[in-house]
Amino acid sequence: MTAIVSRITGVKHLWLDSTWNGHIMQIIVEYYQAISNGSKRLRFHLEQLTVVGSIRASDADWISSLILLSRRTISSLRFRHCRLHSQPQTVQLWSAISQCQSLSRLQYEPCRLDKWSRPHLIEALDKKPLESLILTGIYGLQAGDLFRISNGGRLVELAVVGEQIKPSMYALKDAKAMLDKLENLLIQVDSTFSIDDCSERSAMLRVLTTMPENGVLEVIHICHGTVTDTAKVIGYWIQLARDSCREIKLKLEECSQERADAAVGRLLRKARGVGRSEWTKGGVAMQMGDGRLTVLDKRAWFGDDQ
Repeated sequence: MTAIVSRITGVKHLWLDSTWNGHIMQIIVEYYQAISNGSKRLRFHLEQLTVVGSIRASDADWISSLILLSRRTISSLRFRHCRLHSQPQTVQLWSAISQCQSLSRLQYEPCRLDKWSRPHLIEALDKKPLESLILTGIYGLQAGDLFRISNGGRLVELAVVGEQIKPSMYALKDAKAMLDKLENLLIQVDSTFSIDDCSERSAMLRVLTTMPENGVLEVIHICHGTVTDTAKVIGYWIQLARDSCREIKLKLEECSQERADAAVGRLLRKARGVGRSEWTKGGVAMQMGDGRLTVLDKRAWFGDDQ
């Protein structure tokens, strides 16, 4: 492995998804430490780093070291199903990320609830020229934190899921500058979300109409109940798509494929105004007025068709 590292001057996209993640990063870091001459530290040219499944205690340390080694060139960082083991390790990681001045894309989705990262993440991402931000599993993350992070106003993709991140927060005045340029916004609603709440519906309509005409709202809706209940949920979102003249993609969670299919069939039979429908690679797409709703299949996910 060291011989391979010695023959390359940089990597456009390093994607690590194995039990050897930490070992590979360690070899890269230690090689560049060994060839650095005194105060002249050589850098590893890395533009994009994706790390999946790094849960060992030492992995996060090597991630931080690799980021520091490539901080001048990194524009994209993606971490999925990874884990931080301590407060000092958390500070080390976000301190390294804060030094990546060209960072435009960040995805951070730990394998378990992260109770340390919130204050350090906010500080690290403040005034970063972010275009894409994906965050889940961060304890205590609030609407105000998100508004501060997105203060640069360059976001085109936003997907943040947390207990205190409510869909209606995007209807607040502070969110308008953030929504104006968004091409994709992901929200998650659970069983406490009422499709009969008029104020909630008005808020969602404001969110949709504030987004650009080509913007897509991606909705994860945790959906229990009967076929009739599920049909009402689908009907709720397609009517919002119609009223806003926007596109919505709907992912029904905790809902079987059979119930989802039956609910779509019921809606097509009984609802007025549902125009043409077509089965796509990832689900069924329906038109109502100038709005469009795609109900994703159980095994599909947002962006699979791109």
